[in-house]
Amino acid sequence: MKRISIFILLAAGSIVSGFSSTEQTAENMAAQRERCRVFGYHEGSRDFADCMMKLSMQQSDLRQQTFDTIWSSAGSHDPIIINNRK
Repeated sequence: MKRISIFILLAAGSIVSGFSSTEQTAENMAAQRERCRVFGYHEGSRDFADCMMKLSMQQSDLRQQTFDTIWSSAGSHDPIIINNRK
């Protein structure tokens, strides 16, 4: 049961931690662009670029925190066996 839980955590972590396709990356950028527009920044302005950069950094930080949480939890359990190898 613990192995299944760890596997699920690792699978979820890989999705969140940036193993995304180019299409997902483009969708994320479009969503960030829209958020910056909603905040009132005009595309092409320095403020818009700063907004995009800050949102991107926040997303990277979140991915790193998720990755760290998953790996710190995984280290306290039995190893996952894949193809009968440790």
